[in-house]
Amino acid sequence: MRFSEELDCPRTARAEELAQVTELADRVFMPGRTGIMGDLFPRLFHEKNLENLFVFSENGRVISHVGMVERNARIAACALRVACMGAVATEEEQRGRGLASQLVQMALDKARADGVDVMLISGDRTLYRRVGAMPVGQDFRCIADTPILEQLHHPGLRVHSALAGDLAACAEAYDAKPTRFVRPKEEWNDRISTNAAAEGWHHLLVIEEDGTFRGYVAVNRGHRGHGEVAEFGGVPAAIAGALQAVSGAVGESSLKITLQSHDVVLHETLTQAGAVFTPVSVDGAWTIVSFARLMERLRPWIERRAGKAAEESLTYGEDEGICTLAMLGETLVLSRAEAVQLVFGTTGNITPPPPFRDVFPVPTIAYGIGYV
Repeated sequence: MRFSEELDCPRTARAEELAQVTELADRVFMPGRTGIMGDLFPRLFHEKNLENLFVFSENGRVISHVGMVERNARIAACALRVACMGAVATEEEQRGRGLASQLVQMALDKARADGVDVMLISGDRTLYRRVGAMPVGQDFRCIADTPILEQLHHPGLRVHSALAGDLAACAEAYDAKPTRFVRPKEEWNDRISTNAAAEGWHHLLVIEEDGTFRGYVAVNRGHRGHGEVAEFGGVPAAIAGALQAVSGAVGESSLKITLQSHDVVLHETLTQAGAVFTPVSVDGAWTIVSFARLMERLRPWIERRAGKAAEESLTYGEDEGICTLAMLGETLVLSRAEAVQLVFGTTGNITPPPPFRDVFPVPTIAYGIGYV
């Protein structure tokens, strides 16, 4: 693409442009409103994250943006580096010029150089499919309506808005999850201290029984008539028993709840109360940033699932988007899109051939309160 003198080359945002970036995101995602996106996503639109905000500007005005946040994460015993991409926005009259495509590639290149293994992208569109991003994961979703909530209700549980002194207990409950982000305390503080929390977009509620912490539930403002449970942690029976109180606290008559494969107890409890679950992908689309690095990171998982001999036999490679994986004498050759579906699974229950079916899919990580 040739650039006019007025159109800057793709670059990272400058400090003085941060307000422009958030205003662009507001115009695209919250038309008619201002100041919303910056409040909803404070870790993304932050002066300390400028190196991960990629923009085009023309005549001194930001016209296209792609942002990401880099995070550490855990899948069982495996330590991963993850990038979360979001707020991909271009002024309506500037679309069709390939600006967002270039910024997405710039973000991927930066993530790769920073040691990122996997990128989570909010949404699913052709722009993301072109870089191998696909819907993945094998989660389960239900709508818990009034009869279900009433059946689950435990009168001995109390629910209240989280205070600063509750955040350490919430973090401990979250850290007990087998797949999770390694979350800094600033993200917990955001949940109770931002304008979005003050205006009721976000709720973080603590569950107690006889004054003892039993868990927490994070709920986002209702969408299509349901409050959205973004995250929870703690004792499954307490979480289920507190859902009616949670719905009342946030002013919603029903709750949309998404569970992962490890949420077995809560899944059984809700099912017994009449909830009907539908298989769904994890939010957004995922792409593998570095296939070789990801396979190396997953060695502890591979050994745990398939044994030491399988882990020691593992070899892998990547060349121009074609991924090669070999184990115990068997070899797979995959596109990047096929590789991400193999590794993290799909709702279509694609069954890998042996011996790979002993290893994959690997559990996905839910965004939770860290959604970008």
